[in-house]
Amino acid sequence: MFERVTVQASDVEASARRFYAHLAPRAGLRLGTDTAERVQCKGNGGSFSLVAGTPTEHAAMAFAAAGPAESLTDPDGNRIELVG
Repeated sequence: MFERVTVQASDVEASARRFYAHLAPRAGLRLGTDTAERVQCKGNGGSFSLVAGTPTEHAAMAFAAAGPAESLTDPDGNRIELVG
């Protein structure tokens, strides 16, 4: 479980509004703060934000998911695991 995680993204629009907004419901997350510079996903007891900047590299995050397990790569090359 996470409490607060921030990941920098080269393109907040592509990473957060497209990729993570699509992924959020399967991972039990919902969108919170949404500005041009930052998008936040909230879950029970924690939050995860994508902010504009030099992209975070080689991150690996796993989320409990509704549905089958899946391995994904975000637009900046970070590995995302949905664990069913």
